[in-house]
Amino acid sequence: MTSTKQFHTTNLTWLAHALSLDHGLTPQTANQPSELDPTTLDPSLADFQAAAVTRALTLIHHFGGAILADGVGLGKTRMGLAIARSTLQNTTSPDRCIYLCIPARLRSHWQRTALAAGWQIPSQLQCITHTELSRTNPALNALIHSHRPALILVDEAHHFRNPQSQRSQNLARLAAHAPILLLTATPICNSIWDLYHLLSLFLAEHDLRAHIGMNLRDAFTHAQQGTFDLTELAKILVIRRRIAPETTHFGHYPSVQLKILNYDAPPDERWIWQNLATEINRLSLTLLHDDWPRQLFQEFILKRWESGCDALAETLRTLTEYHRRWLEAHTTGCTLSRPHFHKLFPDAASHHQSVFPFLYEKPHSTSSSPPNNPESIPTIKSDLHILQNLLHRTQKLTHAHAGANTAITSLLDQPSAPDSNPKLLIFTGYQHAAEGIYRTICTHLGTHARAGLVTGRTARATGLGKTNAHDIIRRFAPRAAGEPDMPRHHQLDILVCTDCLSEGIDLQDCNRLVLADLPYTPLRVEQRIGRLMRPSSTNREVTVYLPRPNDWNDSLGLRRRLHTKLGHAQNAGTNFEYAAVLQSTNTPEIPKNATPHIEPLAALTTLDQLAARLISRTSAPSPSDFPPNPVFYRNATAIPGFRQPLPQLWLRAVLENGPHPIWLWCKVDAAAHIEMRTTALVKDLITLADFQCEIIPGPPDPDMLQAATRALHTRLHHIQAARLAPMPLGPETPQQKIWQQLGAWIHQTPTLPESCNPDQLRQRLLQPFPRGTERNLAELLDQNLAPEHLFHRINQLQLTPLPQKMNLRIVLGLQLNPSA
Repeated sequence: MTSTKQFHTTNLTWLAHALSLDHGLTPQTANQPSELDPTTLDPSLADFQAAAVTRALTLIHHFGGAILADGVGLGKTRMGLAIARSTLQNTTSPDRCIYLCIPARLRSHWQRTALAAGWQIPSQLQCITHTELSRTNPALNALIHSHRPALILVDEAHHFRNPQSQRSQNLARLAAHAPILLLTATPICNSIWDLYHLLSLFLAEHDLRAHIGMNLRDAFTHAQQGTFDLTELAKILVIRRRIAPETTHFGHYPSVQLKILNYDAPPDERWIWQNLATEINRLSLTLLHDDWPRQLFQEFILKRWESGCDALAETLRTLTEYHRRWLEAHTTGCTLSRPHFHKLFPDAASHHQSVFPFLYEKPHSTSSSPPNNPESIPTIKSDLHILQNLLHRTQKLTHAHAGANTAITSLLDQPSAPDSNPKLLIFTGYQHAAEGIYRTICTHLGTHARAGLVTGRTARATGLGKTNAHDIIRRFAPRAAGEPDMPRHHQLDILVCTDCLSEGIDLQDCNRLVLADLPYTPLRVEQRIGRLMRPSSTNREVTVYLPRPNDWNDSLGLRRRLHTKLGHAQNAGTNFEYAAVLQSTNTPEIPKNATPHIEPLAALTTLDQLAARLISRTSAPSPSDFPPNPVFYRNATAIPGFRQPLPQLWLRAVLENGPHPIWLWCKVDAAAHIEMRTTALVKDLITLADFQCEIIPGPPDPDMLQAATRALHTRLHHIQAARLAPMPLGPETPQQKIWQQLGAWIHQTPTLPESCNPDQLRQRLLQPFPRGTERNLAELLDQNLAPEHLFHRINQLQLTPLPQKMNLRIVLGLQLNPSA
């Protein structure tokens, strides 16, 4: 009898063989183009990074784009530049360059990294910020027409998930001229449709019909209904790893611990927590109704208060002064619009300044003008009274540096060991809140303060005055910035910042983070904590502090809203693991119409980690090493943890279709219930891999095998039907135009090359291709090659037609039976 350990090894081998066929590190959607030389990759890349670069190059060549969705700290910047370098070196036009679309605040970071890697800016790398893409920019139009890029590299691509935004529409115009690589750790923020809109930047609706049997939008619609597994689509186009494989020694990730920073709120703060929402509801918004819908206005005010009393006080000052000045103008027979108010009073704090009456506007008859009739005066005065009362209470808190700011400073008074990490990072959502926290810290520490402040408008530090953000970042995190030997007296121990530093910045020298406010989205929480969660961190644990008064009961509903959005995101597969630390012990409410298995990216990540772990412990064969007949195993030991009762039959099958095999899982139980969605099976795969069970060769149950085979054949017929009804080719497609040239050449040339078979050439050429392949064909047309040279280049592109007839082959099977 074989030992249990040997049985476990057999189990691991079986599962590793199955997973190795399509785990995330293996290109499976297209042959590697011959013109892409792997030796051009950055030699300093780790193996898992080089594998992602190679696969991304394949996807870009075939589909015209790819999504690199690795987790934070895995080196997406370096991988993106390596992909861009290889693409640029293999382009046929010497004047091509790379368009780099990045957040404005990351421009200097990317430029420094690119210059260190030997890039020439701007001749090789043209930087376009997200802000520039958000405008109607004539210079951008000129850039598009004068310079066709070899690749568009987009960092923080989740900002383009809204197709109605100006930035997304401008990026789509750019993507029509070049392939695109999207970098984002969070391609799904709110729903699976975020991923759809990102894919639509480079995919046509029909591009995946041959692989999944339906158009792109249909796939997401069926996924939302629970009848299609998006993991099947994500495996084709998305590269997704949450952590580096253990064998790479890429570094460890710290654990995350949440600590509520409780404090006793002063009376005015307690009153605001309890009454702010009610007071805002009492406002008539008579002067603001055209600019501020009530719900939007209320959410804005609550977010300002959540960010801190300084942020709320600044807003209340502006609103109070506007109402006071409007009433003053009314006494002169004039009216004061909000645009005119901001023009006259750019700083609301200057409310003691007098203004001559003739500077006010005369009454307008337009409907957008504020009401200027006697009936509205009492209502406006009532609004002014409410705003003044709120402002008075808020200003008392700001002058006393009380409330959450005091709780934050209490962290600075905690005694620390000589070798402990003294650094503290503080995030808040608004500039005025950050400035208020910074002032409180400087007042509290006096001349001993070593603090910095970075917002979207300013950067300054104690002892330095006004400076730039890069200088403050390197002083706060010198090791992460490549300056580990910076003298201690040159460093900063405290950094207060807004979300301008929540993306693309390495701050892992620090292991304490304060969330001075609670963001509305789990994405923002993930980005903030992710600044410290880098694989090269020397910290074993990151502590996240959330200041809250002792008697706070979430009267504003902000925490519940975050939990609801976190539930939406987890249901879509984003798996915000850092944001999850903010959850209470209660599970967030999931929408009633949500489908429980729509977790494509989470499943893709888990499969990749599981495959990497198993394959490192076993020797997995290539698909060609499998025998033509299926290999079946049986298990006679009950496996605890499975979500469905035994017995079960698990099958690993392949739909053979030339160079693009489609691998499928299928599970069937004794009641003939079929499950083929990876998202619904991945947890059982983990249980199967971790449990030591006896597996021996043996035949499967014939009824279950028949039911599973029938389900697999149904899937086969679905994809095959899509191939038999391809999308029609328009007369302006590049393959049609090329065939017109080659057809005339074949007709007029008496002696054709031996490799030229007109029927085979027509079959290979006249078929729907993904946008990437069509773009390659269009570039050949633009070169005006002679027909014989054009034919030669077409052969180099390896345009192998997908076979309309597909074969189903069951490779492996595992029968799970209850113990006797």
